[in-house]
Amino acid sequence: MITEELIYEFLEDKLKVPDIFIVEVKISGGGKITVYLDSNKGITIEECVEISRMIEKKFEEEIGDHDLEVSSPGLNMPFRILKQYLKNLGKQVTVLKKDGIKIQGKILSADEEGVLIEQIITCRQNGKKIKNIEEIKILFNEIKETRLVISIN
Repeated sequence: MITEELIYEFLEDKLKVPDIFIVEVKISGGGKITVYLDSNKGITIEECVEISRMIEKKFEEEIGDHDLEVSSPGLNMPFRILKQYLKNLGKQVTVLKKDGIKIQGKILSADEEGVLIEQIITCRQNGKKIKNIEEIKILFNEIKETRLVISIN
């Protein structure tokens, strides 16, 4: 029987481009296998097709009636792994913490523990708008989800 772990281990071993990383592998009850991949430069359709063929060849019998989809996570999908935070250093994100607090700001850094966000807080003082910059360290175990802020300028 095919499992998420088997696909993950296979890809970890077979991905030839060191820049490509696995974001998530999901097998749904409805017979769909979804593999999300990314890289610091983005991932092409050709790379997704090549990796899909590698998976199909390796797990030919186990895949059987499953539908296999290999793609990038897309702009609206929440971050799942540290490499996504590192890829998006300097970009605006919205972090929803498990306690319900939302923080929007720029990713300054990320490590195994969490992420450092630069948040601009506007307040009024003596009738004038004042902008204060705060750096907020958020541990990964406090984060419910993080999403990239898409802005059209």
